[in-house]
Amino acid sequence: MTTFAVLAHDDPRMLARLGRRLAPYPVVVHIDGRRDRRPFADALAGIENVRISESRVTTNWGGWSLVEAILALYRDSLTGLSDEEQIVLLSGHCYPLRPVAEIVAELDAPPKRLYLSGAPYHDFADQSRTRFRQFYDTFPVRQTGYRRILYGIPRKLVQRVSRLFPRTIPGEDQFILGSQWCVLTAAAIREAVLPAADHYRRLLRTTQSPEETFFPTAVLRSPYASQTQEGGVGPFRGEKVADYANIHLLDRSMTKTFTLDELDEIVRSSMPFVRKVDSVRSASLLDELDRRAGVLPPGAARSL
Repeated sequence: MTTFAVLAHDDPRMLARLGRRLAPYPVVVHIDGRRDRRPFADALAGIENVRISESRVTTNWGGWSLVEAILALYRDSLTGLSDEEQIVLLSGHCYPLRPVAEIVAELDAPPKRLYLSGAPYHDFADQSRTRFRQFYDTFPVRQTGYRRILYGIPRKLVQRVSRLFPRTIPGEDQFILGSQWCVLTAAAIREAVLPAADHYRRLLRTTQSPEETFFPTAVLRSPYASQTQEGGVGPFRGEKVADYANIHLLDRSMTKTFTLDELDEIVRSSMPFVRKVDSVRSASLLDELDRRAGVLPPGAARSL
């Protein structure tokens, strides 16, 4: 059976709604280590197909810590899975656009059951993510209050100094860039992704958003590349990671939250999931997606 692995860091109500919508398929959730676990546990109480991973990794935007969180979630999700079973990686702000059974049947169709694409890193004009050392796990961004100053000043200083000494990482010509939100078999994770972590941690831990390099490179530079939808490394399609979406409708800004105003665009999409949505701004959109999928929105009364 397909398993959904979900990274969550906020909005417990949205996470609970996603968990219910993915039923009856198993859902394993990683709660960011900097967040209080209790609101998430309370929101998920009684949703039988969802369990919270015991692993807790504190993640920072742009840092290697996000790779570690995904790896921890994968390890926990692999428990009891046969090699051919699929794991679908989602965030807590994703939502299915069609009935989940229909999506699972589509993703599980042979012969190519890995959904992960990417283009050679050297095809991208902007290579600043590797050229200059980044320390997002040491000096996190998106902080508030005094932490914004505490981390922001040294981060900017280090970045300025780093730009005086650009580098080329050994083996960089083999890097692939793409989106980490993907579908992999348990075998691909066990044999290609997990064994590659130590090697690429050394190379990528001071690069920007290494998850967008590590996962495409680990899979598409392995024998499992032939099992992906494109059968290997794909062509260059644009500078934005959104241009290499695997299973998601994404806005190219990568920050936009979809609402009911974008329903026509969403309905036209051939992707099985949309990202990003939340429990408040997207509530009407989610209700409509549920209705179209033949699912009652939360709190709706069943007619007798």
